[in-house]
Amino acid sequence: LCLDLIDIRADHHNILLALVHLEAYKGTLFSHMMNTAVLSIVFGHRLGLTRRQLVDLGLAAFHHDLGWALLADDRLEDTDGFGLKMSTINAIRASARQDLEAVRTKVARALVRLGGFNEMVINRLIVAFECQVPEDQPSKDLYYTDIGPSFMSNVVRVASAYDELTSPQGASGPAMLPDQAMRHILDDAGKTYDRFLATLFAHCLGAYPVGTLVELDTTEIGLVVNLPSNPVNYHRPQVK
Repeated sequence: LCLDLIDIRADHHNILLALVHLEAYKGTLFSHMMNTAVLSIVFGHRLGLTRRQLVDLGLAAFHHDLGWALLADDRLEDTDGFGLKMSTINAIRASARQDLEAVRTKVARALVRLGGFNEMVINRLIVAFECQVPEDQPSKDLYYTDIGPSFMSNVVRVASAYDELTSPQGASGPAMLPDQAMRHILDDAGKTYDRFLATLFAHCLGAYPVGTLVELDTTEIGLVVNLPSNPVNYHRPQVK
């Protein structure tokens, strides 16, 4: 599936990004893992990564929250048949930080058993480890020394945050609109997210991502249907 996503023509990426915003399929762990992979792959394409690098990035993005599916916890029960809810996972992530070590251990063991111990698995291990952090303390207690997250982890964390912010928040409130989520990430750049990559993410997906409803200078209403043809013009998407 990851290879299929990578091989989709660049001029069809707008369709992929529109699928990310289908409300009926947002908010569960599986959809979040898939949407994060889609966003990371499209972003990687726009950055000019090689096919091998896109495979590494896409699989790392898909597996970044796998540990939560493996964690035996009564609070994570699938009560409605639609999968584990990200709103529940995020509540646990914020309130019980000791659980994060258990998640990291679970996902590490699972990935090694699935793919052995090699370079590609190690990349996924690093991303899965570095992504399990509270939002207000993104790097605290990750390492004994002052080591920052890897390039892939920074990409995945931005993509993951964008999908989570545009998903229903359960009791915490409704989902943000795409442009609101992008603004939240940019406002937080340099603290939770890498400032340079967050800016590039906004430029690549546009200030008004696919699916955003906008008002034009002519007072007409338009729906963003495609990425800007040139990332330099990130504020001028294609609209219908």
